[in-house]
Amino acid sequence: TPPGFVRSPKMSLRRDGPIYVDGRAIDPKEAVAEVLSHIKNHAIKSNQKYDIMQAVMTIPVDFGGKERRALRNAASKAGIAITKFVHEPVSALYAYLRAKENLERELAELDGRLVLVFDWGGGTLDLTLCKIQGGSIMQIKNLGDNDIGGDKFDSKLRNLVREKHAKIHGIKDIRAYETPGAAAKLLLICERLKIWFSNSTEIFDFGT
Repeated sequence: TPPGFVRSPKMSLRRDGPIYVDGRAIDPKEAVAEVLSHIKNHAIKSNQKYDIMQAVMTIPVDFGGKERRALRNAASKAGIAITKFVHEPVSALYAYLRAKENLERELAELDGRLVLVFDWGGGTLDLTLCKIQGGSIMQIKNLGDNDIGGDKFDSKLRNLVREKHAKIHGIKDIRAYETPGAAAKLLLICERLKIWFSNSTEIFDFGT
């Protein structure tokens, strides 16, 4: 993770005060606006026939009026008007179905059935119970947890690696030996390994 990198910036919109990047106080909306501006500019460069003036924005299931207003403000700073908010698990389900060979057939096979979607993102774990009816996705119930998001899992995994390494080598204060930036590099490696394990079909036995 490079210096000044902000993980899950959208989650910072829940804060009442600033976030700190390299010791500088920054309005969370400004951080999100920078990310959206980067995405917009990258998309325009990839296909110069189109500009991006409007967007449908995905949000955690517990994003209320305050967070939505902050996100609209950030998007506006990036030159994007939000036309609609969609809960992230619903968006994930729709993307999953769209990736199938025949969307209409998939919807027909699921018609009248319940689908529980687990959306484990960087900042939150969101669960949404949906029902497919008449070719549409209907939300039945939502539940979100902000304490077990992927970012926190990565941090716990990094701390576990630290503890095991310190125990093996008899080090009392392992952080005292870390060079600047080492913690961020280890965090990035843990995140990449988590993603790799998530995509792997192999069974691993790490012992006790």
